[in-house]
Amino acid sequence: MPKRASSVVWTTTLLALLLAAAAILIGAYTFLPSLVERMVAQSVQDSLGLEKMPGVELESDSPPSSLAGEFSGGEISIEEAQFGGVRAEHVVVNLDPFDVSVLESLTSGAIETGEPLSGTLRAEIPEDEVSRLARAGSDAPVRDVEFHRGRMLVRSSAPLFGVEVPVSVEVDLVLSDESLLFEPKGVEAFGTVVPGSLAEQIIAGTEFAYLLGGLPYGAEISGVEVREGRLVLSGEMRRIPLEDQGG
Repeated sequence: MPKRASSVVWTTTLLALLLAAAAILIGAYTFLPSLVERMVAQSVQDSLGLEKMPGVELESDSPPSSLAGEFSGGEISIEEAQFGGVRAEHVVVNLDPFDVSVLESLTSGAIETGEPLSGTLRAEIPEDEVSRLARAGSDAPVRDVEFHRGRMLVRSSAPLFGVEVPVSVEVDLVLSDESLLFEPKGVEAFGTVVPGSLAEQIIAGTEFAYLLGGLPYGAEISGVEVREGRLVLSGEMRRIPLEDQGG
C-alpha cells in the first residue's frame, strides 16, 4: 500500500476512534444521571409502597464530574406518602453529595455507590391529617384543627352552665424523644378566655403525645413548624437505599 494511502487510512481510523470515544462520553454524560435518577425513584417507590414514582433530579458541578460519577446533590420529591404513620401531603429530600462507582456499575449492571444516600428532609402534613391524630389521641371531643400564622387551634366543645358550647384550645407542638407533643396553652369560648378549673379540665383532655415511629431510611425529625394550613416537619434521612428493584 502506498505511504500516502496508508497515512489516510490511519488518519481515518484515528478520527473514527476519536468520534466513537466522544460518542461514548456524550452518551455516558447523557444517560448516567438519568439512569441513577430512575433507580433512586424506583427504589424509593418500591420501599415506600408509593402508587406514583417520585420525582428525582440530580446535580453535578460539571460534565467531567458527572462522567466520573460525582454528584453534588439532588432532590427527591414525594407526593402522598405514609411518614411515620402520618399521611404526608408532600415530602422533599435534598440529597448530600455522593459518588457513583462507574466501572463497578458497568460491570455489575447496577448502580454502585458504596454507601446509602443521605440528605435533609421536609415533610408537609395537612390540617385534616393532624385533626385525625388529635381525635385519636385527645380525650376531648375534637371537631377539627386549624393552623393560623404559627398558631394551632383545636376546635372542641365543653359544658358551660349546663350547655355544650364550642371552644378553641391553642396548642403548642413540641418535639421530644421522637414524639410530637400537643401542649395546650389556653382556652377560649365565644372569643373570651375560659378561666379556672373548667379551662384546666379542657386543657387536660387535649394534651397528648404522638410517637413518630417507623420513619423510613433512618429519618430523624429535628424541627416542627406551623404554617398556614399545614404542619411542616424537618430533619435528616441517612440511609436511602439505591438498589435495582427489578423495575
